[in-house]
Amino acid sequence: MATDFACCAKVLECESCCSCCCGEGTVRGGVRHDQLVLFGYGFQSSSKVTFSRPQVLDFLEGSNMLLWGCSVESGEGHRVSQAMREATYPFLAVIVLRQSRMMMVGRVEGGRWGTRPEQLVRRLEEIVRDNEAYVVAARMDREERVRTQSIRAEQDAAFQETLRQDQEKERRKREEEEAKRRQEEEQQRIVREEQERRDRIRRLKVDLADRVPEEPSQDHPDTLRILIKLPGGQRLERRFLRTQPVRDLYFFVFCHPESPDEFDIATNFPKRVLKFKPSEICFGEGEESEGESASASFQDAGIGQSTMLFVHDLEA
Repeated sequence: MATDFACCAKVLECESCCSCCCGEGTVRGGVRHDQLVLFGYGFQSSSKVTFSRPQVLDFLEGSNMLLWGCSVESGEGHRVSQAMREATYPFLAVIVLRQSRMMMVGRVEGGRWGTRPEQLVRRLEEIVRDNEAYVVAARMDREERVRTQSIRAEQDAAFQETLRQDQEKERRKREEEEAKRRQEEEQQRIVREEQERRDRIRRLKVDLADRVPEEPSQDHPDTLRILIKLPGGQRLERRFLRTQPVRDLYFFVFCHPESPDEFDIATNFPKRVLKFKPSEICFGEGEESEGESASASFQDAGIGQSTMLFVHDLEA
């Protein structure tokens, strides 16, 4: 008999069968609360014929009812039977949501089923009409809950997106601040190192000025007259002895206030760079110190009388 009822439910294309637990005249289950629920069990052959008539099936389909049926001989059917407290069979109950509880609002049992489907339909119509307000209220309440949940979900999603954007902005801000801090530290380091280098060179110029020998007399037989042109166009003139080391020339130029800090000295024609630069003023990385010899003289370098030398700024 439960199988016959299930066939009726299948004909109506019901959404699901309901698993319910019953007690104190109420039924709670996983059903949509805006639908009426029919419980039927213990059908006899005459009632089965009545229930499966087209008039009854059309009414049930148009009323959007969820059907559930079971034999009282089964364990689940027996428990429902005890909850419904029916006296005779077949038995049919209509369940609807009232006052937030699933309650039985109508019942048809025993011979009252009759043999004419119109009688059953009229009874069900009466029950539906009497409880339509509760069904509508339950449907509106469910739709309101769905809207509320949808709005809350959208708000939560918007909040999470806003939170994600804020976190992303905060992360980018921290990265930018960290990059700016590192850049400032690097700039400060460069400025500090440059200042330390300039201070070191300034002290070195003071120290090396004492190492430049006095200018020899122009009457000395080994005296050379050297003309020096600085990168800024200034011209210097200085006398040296042929036997003096070339490093004295480098020290003289280095200690001049208009001289660049890093430089080479070269002849004009033929053009060649003097290779006797002392290590004290070699600041470039990988630059050879002292050149060929720390004591190479002007004569060794091939510098003669009234030679014009040019100073080239290595930092320009």
